[in-house]
Amino acid sequence: MVHGKADPLVPFACGEDTARRIPGAQLAGIEGMGHDLPPGVVERLLALLIPHFAAAAPRQ
Repeated sequence: MVHGKADPLVPFACGEDTARRIPGAQLAGIEGMGHDLPPGVVERLLALLIPHFAAAAPRQ
């Protein structure tokens, strides 16, 4: 899971709680990200997501 640490609508603590309730979930908090996706965090978000997607992709 990815959650903005500066989210004013859904506090980071709620993301932590959700991650605890999902077996095997991993939570990544992104500093400076709120409820939206500002351009300054896109690279950090992609650095988290690309390895996750690559690991889940079917091998041929």
